Amino acid sequence: MRPQLLVGVGVLLTLPLLGCGGLKNAAQRNQDNLRELAQQYSSFQDMKGKPPASFDELLKFANQLPAGIAQLNVPWGAGMMGMYKGGGASTQAVFAYGAASSGVVPVMMADGTVTTMKQAEFNSAKKVSR
Repeated sequence: MRPQLLVGVGVLLTLPLLGCGGLKNAAQRNQDNLRELAQQYSSFQDMKGKPPASFDELLKFANQLPAGIAQLNVPWGAGMMGMYKGGGASTQAVFAYGAASSGVVPVMMADGTVTTMKQAEFNSAKKVSR
């Protein structure tokens, strides 16, 4: 075989592997952002006695937040953990979430836990609203 053909085949075999790593890293960043959001949101509530009304209010409190938190879907002003008004089913209510990737949605539950849901499961899940 010619060297150029071998290089071309090698590149074609490597590209899918690199693409998967990029998706995995994006999913991990979303989950890391949700964990940081849970920690900072909870700290804000504990210190101020109320949930933050906006990303900017949380940012002023925390001084620094990962940029990805601004991209998450968050019901600003809604209580989580002890301030969640949904009753005892708090672990079953989605509080915040990131963009879906490959049919999987990264979510933060109202009790602060971070996990993932399949798109159909997410669509039917109870969501916290403001």
